[in-house]
Amino acid sequence: MACVNQDLLFDIGKLLFEDGNRKDFFKFALSGKEPFQAMKKYFSTFTILELYDNYYVIGREEEKCLTYKFRNDEPHSKFLLYHVGNCVQKLHIKAYFIKRQLYQLLFDKIVAKKQLISFSAAPSCDTTFLNEFLPKFSSTLKNVIIPNIKMTRILRDTLNLDTLTISCQSFFSFVSFCCKTSTLVINNGLLPLSKWIPDSDKISPFLSSIKEITFNETEFHITVASLFKITKYFSSLESLNFIISIEESVSRVATTERKIKWSIAELVEVMNVKNILIPEKVTFFFYKSIKATIPDLCHWKKYFIGFDYDETNSDFYCFRKLYQTADSSQTKTFEIQIAN
Repeated sequence: MACVNQDLLFDIGKLLFEDGNRKDFFKFALSGKEPFQAMKKYFSTFTILELYDNYYVIGREEEKCLTYKFRNDEPHSKFLLYHVGNCVQKLHIKAYFIKRQLYQLLFDKIVAKKQLISFSAAPSCDTTFLNEFLPKFSSTLKNVIIPNIKMTRILRDTLNLDTLTISCQSFFSFVSFCCKTSTLVINNGLLPLSKWIPDSDKISPFLSSIKEITFNETEFHITVASLFKITKYFSSLESLNFIISIEESVSRVATTERKIKWSIAELVEVMNVKNILIPEKVTFFFYKSIKATIPDLCHWKKYFIGFDYDETNSDFYCFRKLYQTADSSQTKTFEIQIAN
């Protein structure tokens, strides 16, 4: 019966938590020894943890995450936080300097359990901490999101990822410290790429093993020199993707259409230059904000003459075409996806 009661108490606490009623949740958790033990058990099952200066976010995959603030009217937030960490698989750190002492117990617990799969860090996260913390998950960590300037020699030599996501500012310095990864995602990287002057002695050996690269851009501009750098230094590339956002400011259909067509024409022009080894597949994806307006399917079918239309996805218009390289020696796939 005691086991059944604990299961019931666990479910009640879970329901209160998911409803977002903090006062009722805390009241229930502190109503007795058994409810408190049930809530300790529930908090220990959280797989998602985000740490900020004045609050934290906790939750589980496919469930609602909730925010708990460090303030006087939520006095138990700090206490309950110490029961998180046994099952954390996804961790984001925004504040490290201010809350180091508060969060250290959590870090120790997460290291001891070694279940971390995904990690992301804000620019404010301390580099020394990252060098000490992340290598401890070399056997479990598969996805990392990190600022360009936070990649180091230690991370390069210890991490083996599925996906590495880099946030670029004004330079392309991470290429010296890129770790082993199958997929590389670069946020706002085309402009820094155009300014990057490669130095063969300062390029990570793992660049040549990357299979897929995605550039997430708010504005698209690519030169022949930039595409040459991509295909030369990422020599095992099989898939090259460009994801371009259509911002709210681009609300007129004509303006949206012009931006998409110009971007496609620019990419096609540089892909047709000889002596550039284009990967097997190049994908151009345009997504839009809520207020941005995209021309309808009939319009795009008239524009993409010679492309096959893929009807399998209802979230975007997908056009695909096989094309010959500039020297006509190879056939590649060019795909265009436009959010509808």
